[in-house]
Amino acid sequence: MSRIELAYDGSRGADLAVSLVAGLPWAAGTVVRVVTAVPDVLEMRSAWGRLIAGDPGELAAGLESAATTALAVPR
Repeated sequence: MSRIELAYDGSRGADLAVSLVAGLPWAAGTVVRVVTAVPDVLEMRSAWGRLIAGDPGELAAGLESAATTALAVPR
């Protein structure tokens, strides 16, 4: 049995990783674990302005939903 850990942050690179994982012929019984991470802050700032704004729980739920949807779509 294979185990795959897939980090998902909603970025284009993460979407490409989902496509790669979904498109490979994995052996029966392979487990894919999707991992997301959201900072526990309402807002982060940088020299370029606001990076993240919103409730961390809502952001995490949105990422989880997007990852689940992305993995469920046949490729």
